[in-house]
Amino acid sequence: MRTSSIKAKGRRLQNFVAGTFLAIGQRVYTFQSGEIEPRQMGGAGVDIIFSPKAQAQIPFDIECKQVEKLNIVATFNKHARNYETTGHIPLLIHSKNSARVLVTLTFEDFLRVTFGLINPLIEPNTNNQLSSNDIRTTIVEVDKRKGSWTAIKQFLFPKPEGQVV
Repeated sequence: MRTSSIKAKGRRLQNFVAGTFLAIGQRVYTFQSGEIEPRQMGGAGVDIIFSPKAQAQIPFDIECKQVEKLNIVATFNKHARNYETTGHIPLLIHSKNSARVLVTLTFEDFLRVTFGLINPLIEPNTNNQLSSNDIRTTIVEVDKRKGSWTAIKQFLFPKPEGQVV
């Protein structure tokens, strides 16, 4: 497989993850365009970039891997070591071709998230609660556009009619 094809697969996963967080964050936390972005391929640092506002409400350091063979434990441990001083929860979001996207985190962090013990997962805007069906629909719509970050942002933040782009 060509290097450009490998990078394109990784970019699509990053777009999907960032777009899904942004779409749900837009509804629940009233995030604006630019509050969550995928890192440029090959760039140093976490794969999903959160604004300070978004990071306060979604305290994760995210590494994305779209590969057929992945040593999950080694990859997760390396990622966790790289960002252990941030105070955020390290997540490894990974997938194989034509497979569901999975998330790896420590059991301790899973319990912290589940029981609301992390700082803070701030109370969402209660006027904009999402159902499980809303989340599934959002995932499907972002997945359709994951080949282009621009297409995801245009879907989430459409220009008003009559406005010239």
